[in-house]
Amino acid sequence: MKPKSPAATLGFAHPLLLPTLTLIGLAGAAGLGEVWLRQEISLTANRTRQTEQRLAQTERDLAEVSTRITAEQSIDALNRRNSEWQLGLGPPAGPQVVQVAGPAEEYLGAHRGAPEAYADLGRGAPTVALFRLPSNR
Repeated sequence: MKPKSPAATLGFAHPLLLPTLTLIGLAGAAGLGEVWLRQEISLTANRTRQTEQRLAQTERDLAEVSTRITAEQSIDALNRRNSEWQLGLGPPAGPQVVQVAGPAEEYLGAHRGAPEAYADLGRGAPTVALFRLPSNR
C-alpha cells in the first residue's frame, strides 16, 4: 500500500475554504436583508407621508364645511333662506311653546317611545321651534 500524501488526506478542499464560503454566504444574506429592510422602511415612510397629507386635506375640508355650516345656521342666513324659498316660517306662537319643569332632555328621554306621555304638551306630540305662517294671498 502506498502512503497517503498530505494533500490526499485533506480531501478536495482546503480546510479554510468551507468556513470562508459560509462566511461570504452569510455576509451576502445579511447585506440582502439590510437592503430589503431599508426598502420596507422607505415604503412605510412614503405611506405614512401620504396618509398624513390625506389627513391634513381632510381636516382642511372639515374646517371649510364647518365654516359653511356655521354661516348657514346664522339668523340672517336662515331668514334669507326663508324669504328666498318662500317657506313662510316664523318664531313660534304662544300656544306652541310649552314650559317644562327641569331639563327638557330628561323629560323627553323619560317619555321616549310613549306617545301618550306627550299628551300633556297640548297636542300629543313634541313641539317644534318654527311653524308655517298663514298665507297673506
